[in-house]
Amino acid sequence: MVSSSGTEQKTSDRSERKAASNKKAEKREIAKGKILNATLNLIAEDGLSSLSHRNIAKAAGVQLAMTTYYFGTLEKLIESAFDLHCARVRPWREEIVQRADATYRQFTADSDPGSHTPVEDVEAFTEALTALIVEIIFEEATEKAKMISAECQFAFAQNLPEPLRGKVRALDESLWDIAEISCRRLGSSAPRVDGQLLLFTMRELELMSVKSHFPPDRAMMSACIGRLLRGFQWQDAPGISLGNRG
Repeated sequence: MVSSSGTEQKTSDRSERKAASNKKAEKREIAKGKILNATLNLIAEDGLSSLSHRNIAKAAGVQLAMTTYYFGTLEKLIESAFDLHCARVRPWREEIVQRADATYRQFTADSDPGSHTPVEDVEAFTEALTALIVEIIFEEATEKAKMISAECQFAFAQNLPEPLRGKVRALDESLWDIAEISCRRLGSSAPRVDGQLLLFTMRELELMSVKSHFPPDRAMMSACIGRLLRGFQWQDAPGISLGNRG
């Protein structure tokens, strides 16, 4: 027969072990978070080629052995940092899509939320879409500069290992899809191609805004985006087909 005091002691021991285990897990997650944050900051500031276990550990303020203990190889650590980046930017990207959809709905009577039907007042929509894109780029340059810089480093990196390369490609294609939708709504005859042109231009302006000593001003940015969007409304030259017609 087990005494009540013995049962209470066993319960107390289990509670203490659980509390110790929880505390250990919490410390582990804090250390991993420091390492991943330091990795993304280094990527944003100096690029992927600057990374090593040693300088990541130094930037994170942790022991050198921790980077290999928690992540193994440097490639796995960089991939985990990219996964964290994607998780952080997902709500922000979703908000941008919502803002673009709200702008589109101002110029169409189509009640289908998934519609990409070209608008009737193309010029007014072009001006509104230009203003939205410029606003987003300026927001990124001030509020999310490190995120944009890190993302551009991944996007332009050479010889990325798999599966990281596939993940970067998937992110790029998801942004391309968003740009393509706007081009369809403008009435582009080649929305897939024009979506890529829009993505290239936005990424260049984003990178200039966060990294260049001479970033473009708002007026120049508006002129570039507006001229590009208006060009998407032209028809293809005779004998030339860009395909992917919407």
